[in-house]
Amino acid sequence: MRIVHTKKVYILFFIVSILLALYKEDYAKADLLPTLHNNFFQKHSSECEYIPRTYIANGISGSVRVWKSPGSFKAVAKYPNGTKFNVLYLYTDDKNETWGIFYSYEQKSAYGWLRLSDLQVEYDIISFCQEHRNEFKEYKGEFDNYKVQASAPIIIWSYPGSGKIVGYNKKSDQYHSMVFTYMDDNGYLWGYSAYTLSPGSWRTYWGYSATWICISDPTNDKLPINISLQPTIIPAEDNMQSITSSSNCCKYYVITVLIIITFFVIFIFLLYKYKRNRKKR
Repeated sequence: MRIVHTKKVYILFFIVSILLALYKEDYAKADLLPTLHNNFFQKHSSECEYIPRTYIANGISGSVRVWKSPGSFKAVAKYPNGTKFNVLYLYTDDKNETWGIFYSYEQKSAYGWLRLSDLQVEYDIISFCQEHRNEFKEYKGEFDNYKVQASAPIIIWSYPGSGKIVGYNKKSDQYHSMVFTYMDDNGYLWGYSAYTLSPGSWRTYWGYSATWICISDPTNDKLPINISLQPTIIPAEDNMQSITSSSNCCKYYVITVLIIITFFVIFIFLLYKYKRNRKKR
């Protein structure tokens, strides 16, 4: 008889252990950082290209679905148009469909794969360079004699006309060098500053690890903004909200309740056994 009771206790503890493991796994996903622990990505990482950019949901039906893996039939979440995603890696499948693995700015618990055909890239430095690269001129030392002052640091912009300041230089930067110049529609001359690997050499991916400086007015933080650059997004689906947060909360609630019930059953069982043993004495 004791052996039967002991087995029951072991089974109950085993169930609790499983529930705790599930809870721990889901909780970790809910507080996920942009580290890639996706099974598909781990198997195909050599086929993925690292191009971190911000994309905006722009599905033809007013929403986009998130998939467990490229080509999967299992959708794990749904988001309204206008939601922003930080897509880290791109993968192209055998049908020439491009997918992006992401974490969401607005819903940080989200993590999965999106079809790029359902997204619109947010206009950024890469977009700018792709659009204007034929207008770039070779840098000829136009900024070499400028003396940086700590009281008036050089403003670093994401791209000309963006209105987005990404940093300040209070002294000469030995890790970046001017590569190209660009003259905007307002007559301002800009310098394209790329990451320098070694003296006399540079490397950039048309935007990644590169920035812009306004050579004509390097300390002016009120330069004209080109507000027409951002894309037009299809209106979001009516009365539609992301299913990710609600479904996750429901899942955590159910698991938590099951754990509490299991512990309660174990407590009652042990109390009953204890009282029964006392009566026998």
